[in-house]
This record gives sequence, structure tokens and C-alpha cells, in this order.
Amino acid sequence: MSEVASSLIALFERADVNPGLAGNGSGNALHQSGNKINEYLVRRYPKLVEEFGWPFEMVTDKRGVSRPVDFNEDFFAGVMGDEGRTVFCTDENRFYRYDAESGIFVPIRPEKLAASFSGVLRDVARECAGSPGNEKLEFTFRKSNRVKGVIERAKGRLDVPSSYFDQEVGKLLAVQNGVLRLADRVLLPFDAAYKLRRTLAVPFNADARCPQFLEVLLRQALTEDDIELLQRWFGLVILGQNRAQVILLLIGTAGGGKGTIVRILKLLLGPSNVVSLRIRQLEGRFELGRMLSRSLAYGADVPADFLNTPGANVLKAITGGDPIAVELKGSNARPEMQLSLNVLITANVRLRARLEGGEDTAAWRRRLRIIQFNNPPPPFPIHDLAERLFREEGPGILNWGLDGLAKLQADGFNLWPNAQQQRIVDDLLTESDSVYHFVQDCLRPGDTLKTLTVTDAHGEYTQYCAARGWNGISRNEFGGKLPPLVSQCLRVAVRNDIVGMNGRQQQGFRGVVCYRPRHTET
Repeated sequence: MSEVASSLIALFERADVNPGLAGNGSGNALHQSGNKINEYLVRRYPKLVEEFGWPFEMVTDKRGVSRPVDFNEDFFAGVMGDEGRTVFCTDENRFYRYDAESGIFVPIRPEKLAASFSGVLRDVARECAGSPGNEKLEFTFRKSNRVKGVIERAKGRLDVPSSYFDQEVGKLLAVQNGVLRLADRVLLPFDAAYKLRRTLAVPFNADARCPQFLEVLLRQALTEDDIELLQRWFGLVILGQNRAQVILLLIGTAGGGKGTIVRILKLLLGPSNVVSLRIRQLEGRFELGRMLSRSLAYGADVPADFLNTPGANVLKAITGGDPIAVELKGSNARPEMQLSLNVLITANVRLRARLEGGEDTAAWRRRLRIIQFNNPPPPFPIHDLAERLFREEGPGILNWGLDGLAKLQADGFNLWPNAQQQRIVDDLLTESDSVYHFVQDCLRPGDTLKTLTVTDAHGEYTQYCAARGWNGISRNEFGGKLPPLVSQCLRVAVRNDIVGMNGRQQQGFRGVVCYRPRHTET
């Protein structure tokens, strides 16, 4: 206890000191020895008294009896702070409190903090039972309108930026039995000083291995190169930041192992680290806010057009660390934050991405990594395989992912695909831009007497896609994409007076012919 706090407590030993409120906790404090309320709190929170002054304002009646008439909001905001164990993240409009059991800071609602403040007043009242004015602590000061002022004061007193929690990311990792130092994989005891807010749902065991995970699951479904890519990506998700700036797609055979791998990963991370990826809502209010402090956004068994929506462009921002405005519930502020979220998407169908051409296509090429599941599903699937493998080999799977993280770090966090993996990405992007490639490959300038309707062009386009194993787009979508591409590539504008095979005028082109070359596999 400090010298100033000791001197304050010494004042309570004197019976001739008058009651009152000290403005700064110094020796001019006034107090009536018969009232123990301030004395109790000075002994319990001496540092806060030094910083903010007396907890309660006391007045003395004509009989020399002192009673509390008001409380010090700054003091009790400091009590809520609990010596750095509770903070308010202004960027997120959210309180966090350190949980000693898990070793991380977890979100706490203002109502919970209000209850804790009310509990402090209740404890003081019980400890100082019989002191004059004690009923104010039991009832008056605990009313919601009085507590609200303390909560608002705490927001200012306990304010930290969102980067407060990022200082040890990449260095320390909270697990079920401690804090893992990644540099040498030494397990440390939990400590609020680490300022972590993510924990894995598995303990660390340096000797653990995962032979069944590798032999029964991965090697039955994937090539060794794909397993290597998956291992490095696992390490990225364990880290909690998308430093490779990639989006992983697991595509292919239904029942071929994708879901089991994802369930194991979700069990490893724990539900608080995973958020569902609702791509159609990404441009809406509050959607990005619900992703804060998560390490993985997961889109499960998505349809073919999942990446062909306006919200798909937001994926590049939230995986690339680009500044993006985030709107939060209960706040008028829209702070710009740099999200670095890992994104996983699974699908049983071929996907198409929304491409804007040029640099946008190149950006998708840099972002996408695809692991293709081509093997048939096992004849006798084990319905609880993920849970069994996690239960028996969870720490070993963690070590496997940590080995992947070490490999990724050695490569400067570049998650390079091999030639075959890159070809799969390029095929997806080419198919996503199928109308453009159809125009480039099949349409040519011709005699001005030659005409081509949009409907006939769509028929040719459908056969063009079928020859390549692509899923073509609908006639309506095709009709919106074709005219600007023909104008761009052939310098021919769409017309509305082209006579079709039914004898009616419709949209089409004059002086354009279709030549569909024979497709050869490369």
C-alpha cells in the first residue's frame, strides 16, 4: 500500500476528524469515525482513492453524524476497470472483461457491468451494516438511472483501441491449458497482461500426434500436395489472422470428406471463433460488425452463384486487411477497421465468381485457393468421425496445424499453389467470365447482311460451355452481359430490329457471325 493511501487510512483512526469529501485523496480528507463506508473502500481500493478521491461524498448533521449523499462516478468506473481486467473498445462499442478461467478477454454486456457495480454497493452496505446512511447504498444509489452514469463514465475511463488486442497475435496463442508461445512452443500460465481475446478449444500437448486424422480422413480424400496446402492453411486459421490474404474453397464430391474436415476445424477453434458467411448480407448494415474478433467465416455447401453476388467483392476487403467502414449496433460511429478474416467455402457444385475484368480478375486469382475433392465417398461412412477424431487426436491435430504455420512463416506467409492447384483456380475464373471468352473465341465481324440475335447467340454459347464442361448462365443473364462485350470487343452496338427465326424483331447484332471452334483439352 502506498504512503498516500496509508495516510488516508490513518485519518480513520482519529475520532476528531470531520466528515466530508476529498477532491483528490490527499491528507485534507474529512471523515467521521462513526461511519465506516469510505474507510472500507479506501482499504479495498487504495490506488483508486489516490487517483479519483473519496468514493462517497459525506455530509454531517448538527449531531456530528456523517452520511453519504452522493458517490464518485470516476472512482466506481475505476472499480469496474478492475486494474486493467475490464476495458471498453471504442471502435467496437463493446466492453471486454478478462476471464481467468480461459485466459482471454471476453465481451461483457453493459447490463452485466451494471450488476457488478450494484454488487459492490451491496457488499459495502453489508460490510458497513449499521453505519448512518447505509440505506442509500442498499437502494438509492443502486437505481438504474444512477448506475447508467457510471457505465458512461467507464466508457471514457476504460477506453482502448481495437489494436489493444492485436499486440501479441502471431506470438502467443491461448489454448485450454495455458498460453502457447509460438516461437518455441512453450506453454505459459494464463495472464491478463497478454491481452488475448481468442482461445482454441483444445489443450496443447507437445508430444501429441494425429495418425488417424491423416490416414483415415485426409489421405483417403486428397493428394499429398492438397494435404500440404490444407496443413498450411490450418496454421493460418489457428493463428487467427489471414496474413496470406487467401480464400479457401473446398469443392467436389458430396460426402467425400469436406464436411468432416470442416467440423474438426470448428471443434478445434470453438464456436466463439467461427461466424457464418452470409454473402448476400455483406453489404448490409451491421453484417461486418458481427464478424469482429472472429478468426473464421464459413460458407457451407453454397450454391453455384455464391461468389457471383455484389457482396462477393467485400470478401476481398475483409481477407486483405483493407480499411473498411464497420457499422455497429447501438452506435452512430462507423469506424474504419482493417479486417483480416480467414474465409472457408465448401460446395458440391462448380462456383462462378463475380468478375469486373482486368485487375479484378487478377485480384481474385491472388485470393483464391481451391482444394478439389475428386475421390468417391467411402462405402461405409462413419457419421461421428469428426467428433471421434477430435476427441482422440485433438492436440495432435493442433500440432499438425502448428507445423503448417511454421512452414507458412518460413515462406513469408505466402500460400503458394502448385501448377495443378493454380490451374483449377484459373479454370474457375475462366468459367466465371464465360460470356467474355465466348465473344473472344466465337464471334467475328462479318458481312453487314449477316445478323445474329441474342437468343441464337445464347444457343451457341450453351453448346460452347457444354464442350468445356462449364455451367452456362441463363438466357436473361446472358442477354445483359452480351451487348456491352460485343460493343467492347467488336465495336458493334446492339439493335432491337433484328429479325429472328420466328419472324419477329428482337435484340441482336448486324454484321456479326458466330464461329464455334472445336474445343481441345489443354
